[in-house]
Amino acid sequence: MYHPFPDSNAVWIYEQVTCLDWQSNPPCIQHMDYHIYYYFLKGDTTVGTKIYHKFFRVDSSAIAPIGNFYGGIREGANRKIFLTDFSNPEQLLYDFSSTNIGDTIIRGYNYNICKGIISAVDSVQLDNAQWRKRYAINAACTGGISYVIEGIGSTVELIQGPFIGEYVGWSFRCFHKNDTLVYSTDSCYMNYAHVGIEENSINNLFSISPNPSTGIFTLSSSEKISSIEISDVLGKQVYKSHASTSLSMTMDLSSQAKGIYFVKMMDEKGNFGVRKIVLQ
Repeated sequence: MYHPFPDSNAVWIYEQVTCLDWQSNPPCIQHMDYHIYYYFLKGDTTVGTKIYHKFFRVDSSAIAPIGNFYGGIREGANRKIFLTDFSNPEQLLYDFSSTNIGDTIIRGYNYNICKGIISAVDSVQLDNAQWRKRYAINAACTGGISYVIEGIGSTVELIQGPFIGEYVGWSFRCFHKNDTLVYSTDSCYMNYAHVGIEENSINNLFSISPNPSTGIFTLSSSEKISSIEISDVLGKQVYKSHASTSLSMTMDLSSQAKGIYFVKMMDEKGNFGVRKIVLQ
């Protein structure tokens, strides 16, 4: 049975890691940039005779979080998925019309058009114990191997297709439908209340100042902070705290090395955000 692409109440979470010292020898050892991206569908719009599902992307790890209206997604005839930014003609994103080994199933969008060729077909069990068809993809332009799951999308990046940059790595975290976790491959933090706010990031509840910092900075939240975790770019945890009952906390990381750190905050209502702090 074919599972169509979601048309509403769907949220994808991906992780992006970028090498910032690729010219060093060896490269990509000390300086990495880390982002968590939320993709979600909310509302519909009509262009001509076509109905598109509004598509948004939020960079939840940026110093200045950005919630972007990306455009529209629709599923046309013959199991083909299209994406448009409404200023350019729509592009074919996924093609499930023919899913035999050797067929092209995924292309990518805009600057990352990169044909994905099916090299193997199997099934994967979802978190709800259901099964979905999964396609192993050999990207013709990179040689990298990734996967596309029917009704969910690419495990590399939702709209950039099978493209795998030499110094940029993407990985799938999880997919939610109707406020229910459907499939996950890693830790998955979800805030349904704020993903639904089109013009804002989910991180607007949390702030850090000053940023950049010499090591001493203040974390603020609109709700009482319940936990804080801070890690460096290699994922090593340098601070962890629970059961705070205040709206703000002063942190001191002056003993840590200069560089980029990621602050994960959760409030007493369960809202979660990741922010980046730069120590100078």
